[in-house]
Amino acid sequence: MEKDFLEIFSRIDDDSLNPILKSAKIIRISTNKTKDKMRIYLRFNSVVPKQSIWKMEKAIKQEYFQHENMQINIIESFQLSDVYTSESLFDMYKDSIFEEVQKISGVTYSIIKKADFDFLSGTIVITLEDTAIAHTREEEIFHIFSVIFHDRCNLDVKIEIKFKDAMGSKYIKAQEEKIERAIDNIIERVNSIASEDGVTEEAPPKKSASTEKKAEDKGKNAPAAEEIVEEKPLYKPFRKENIPNLLFGFKPISDEPTPIEDVFDGIGEVVLRGQITFIESREVRNNKTIISFNISDFTDTLSCKIFIPTPQAPELEGLLAKGSFIKVFGTVSFDDYSKDICCSRIRSIESIPDFREKRHDLASEKRVELHCHTKMSDSDGVSDIEDILAQAINFGHKA
Repeated sequence: MEKDFLEIFSRIDDDSLNPILKSAKIIRISTNKTKDKMRIYLRFNSVVPKQSIWKMEKAIKQEYFQHENMQINIIESFQLSDVYTSESLFDMYKDSIFEEVQKISGVTYSIIKKADFDFLSGTIVITLEDTAIAHTREEEIFHIFSVIFHDRCNLDVKIEIKFKDAMGSKYIKAQEEKIERAIDNIIERVNSIASEDGVTEEAPPKKSASTEKKAEDKGKNAPAAEEIVEEKPLYKPFRKENIPNLLFGFKPISDEPTPIEDVFDGIGEVVLRGQITFIESREVRNNKTIISFNISDFTDTLSCKIFIPTPQAPELEGLLAKGSFIKVFGTVSFDDYSKDICCSRIRSIESIPDFREKRHDLASEKRVELHCHTKMSDSDGVSDIEDILAQAINFGHKA
């Protein structure tokens, strides 16, 4: 249930923020287990500059948690009209994007500042300078713009990363051409001096007409060269098929899982288990696809991400069906852009049986709860009547 921002944080009073705060809606609020980080999920009906978001975080901290060790993170999303295109949104929001990236990583910021942005039909093409450091940040840059355009701005666009010659490479190429011309000049001078001294190269012997005719006939009768067949790219398998229940990776998972509610930023490599509650795939760049899915062990929920070659994505996505139960071995870290922890660098995924403990009514005299809210209730029902009846039958209740 959404709440007005000022209904919850009524003590925030800032003339520069008040117009924004009046339209802000709180989707949910969550804290980590140690209660030193608070995430506030807000929805706005227009684009809000990043400077204003940071100002809101600071105002909440000062007004409500001034003397406490509490970090405030606002995760904003924009409910925009169809008037916005990816290009018009970028023009309006570009400064905020650059400021956000610069605050997190100066290196990534310098790469993005030199990039070209082109907006094609349904695609944002980001062209980076072809440098070694840019290649190491390619995945991060894709992730930044995916979070901003997909998650924050709710735009259905494809993001593609390309590379262009770096500015410095033009000067290097010019130098190489200058050296080549100097070498050619030296060779010409050497040949000129040799000619003046009467040293000439011996001309190759002239072939007779009969010899040339034989060579021509031989060429005509020679077998045709085999056609060059372009081989399809080969991809390394993403799993070892002879290991039972292994969906991804090459080693079975032997460690015990950690409850998701106990997972925190900096925990590193960890084993998790849960039910897949959400999954989607999105093709990115260089023939790769990112598969994102959420797992819940009913203590909490965590998002997970895998990059995989696009031709292999349908197979893996088919194995990771929504509603199935899995065990995951990967690295958990804090995402500076989504302001939440996620499991990435996944090394293994296994399918496991449903580990939920089913409730049983063992009483000799059955008790039936007559008061329950279903989805037929106006606003507070979440259960289907069919599910409630099925559970009653499972408990052994009579009609």
